[in-house]
Amino acid sequence: MKITSTAVKMPRTAFDLKKHFRSNPNPKPPPIRAPRHEIENEIPPEFSPDSPVYSPEIPGDNVIEEPDREHAFDQIRTAFFDSVLIEGFSLELEFKINANARHFLTKSKFSQILKILESQKEFTYTGTQETVDWYSRTNQSANIRKTCTGNKCTFMEKRKILNSDIDETRISLSSERGIEENSVRDVGYDIFRKKKRHSFEFQCWKFDFTEIQTNDPAYKDSDDDIFEIELELILTSDWLLYYTIDHLIHCGFDMFGHFIIQNLH
Repeated sequence: MKITSTAVKMPRTAFDLKKHFRSNPNPKPPPIRAPRHEIENEIPPEFSPDSPVYSPEIPGDNVIEEPDREHAFDQIRTAFFDSVLIEGFSLELEFKINANARHFLTKSKFSQILKILESQKEFTYTGTQETVDWYSRTNQSANIRKTCTGNKCTFMEKRKILNSDIDETRISLSSERGIEENSVRDVGYDIFRKKKRHSFEFQCWKFDFTEIQTNDPAYKDSDDDIFEIELELILTSDWLLYYTIDHLIHCGFDMFGHFIIQNLH
């Protein structure tokens, strides 16, 4: 499976979010360079109304059920800037199917939507990875995940910051940091999630299509594999020099709605 990308190659430029916002005591959307399309007073072709990655009409734990899109987006933006300076942690901003609509993602729907992504020339297929994640069901306060690829294992501490549900989409903001194995206490790993993940990238976005086998009691009613689709903002991407966080939150919501929610029913 090979997909070509038409994305323009950006010059490699270091962009440290923490350094960028540390000097601003009242963080606002980053006053970074305006997107080129704003300078040229035109819509960038990759987000034009004729493009398959743009669909403004499609509407799309610490959970906020917020029917007002703009209010919810503002909450995510505020939480993002409140959390960007957490020492030692990196942020993760994702769009996913919320709990109320998760049952619509059957195996056939998963395959159908995966084929749609494969057909989009804007997205580059970056590979398929198989891993096993281990969690502690009896010690959830530990927030430690053990991820194994073959015989190599890494450990990650992940903290949920905010989940906001808008229609059938969940916007999830969390912080995470890698930790050394010798500093991890035994938390009693008893829940596994065996994952096969297919990934696609476009500019500062990554779609993950994941097939999951698990012994998690939360999914005891499911006899088959579980399927997840997530859209993640790549916060280390140079494309963040060209777009504000407000723009990216709106864009991510519309893109996820266009490709995923619209094809879920």
